[in-house]
Amino acid sequence: MKRHHLDGLAVASLLVMSISCAAAPRATAVGAASAAPATTQAIDEFKQMETVCKIEGDALAKFRAATAQRHQKFAAWQETDKGKKLAQLRAARDEAKKAKDDAKLTAAEAALEPLAKEEQEFRSKIRADVMALLSLDQQRAWAAYVLNGLAMKSLGKAQLTDDQKEQVLALCREPASKYVAADTIARDPYLSGLKEFSPQVVAAAREKVLTAEQREKTAPKPPATKAATTRAGK
Repeated sequence: MKRHHLDGLAVASLLVMSISCAAAPRATAVGAASAAPATTQAIDEFKQMETVCKIEGDALAKFRAATAQRHQKFAAWQETDKGKKLAQLRAARDEAKKAKDDAKLTAAEAALEPLAKEEQEFRSKIRADVMALLSLDQQRAWAAYVLNGLAMKSLGKAQLTDDQKEQVLALCREPASKYVAADTIARDPYLSGLKEFSPQVVAAAREKVLTAEQREKTAPKPPATKAATTRAGK
């Protein structure tokens, strides 16, 4: 069976999953896309922003009001004809996957793709509206946290100490700050562009932070040889 593409929420879901692996400051973990509705994920993630970005006082009140408004807007979109249709198509896709019906799966994915894209564009806009309340320094702090989560996906087997986790987070601050400019959140509110910096952070962490034993645990697996691939297919 051919590999089926992810819908419009794939990038956002991957980042949400990676954030749950990030180092201190501690905050409520965000689950995978299959474990909780998108609105619940967003609520948890914005709670994390409050902690990571150290939002306080009047700014915190404004941020929470904007967050609540964001959730109301998305809930309202889900109740529109398009939102309901998208939910139906996703249910049909899931049923087709369960039944291993390739024809129905392909049809459902083709039908939901434009609606999923429209939903993602709407979610990006209302997310950017909330994050625009953060100062540039706060946006960069959040970006470092996100990048740290991405890097930790490759370093999880190392079982880092708290001190090592802080060192990895420190390695994330410079590339995150370079990536986030005044207009970045409007263009990339999910900070998906940070993925390209993850390999360099992982490489730096392996060189400067990890012990020899930890480097061995997290060593990249060599690509499968042609002979091995052929044997596995027999």
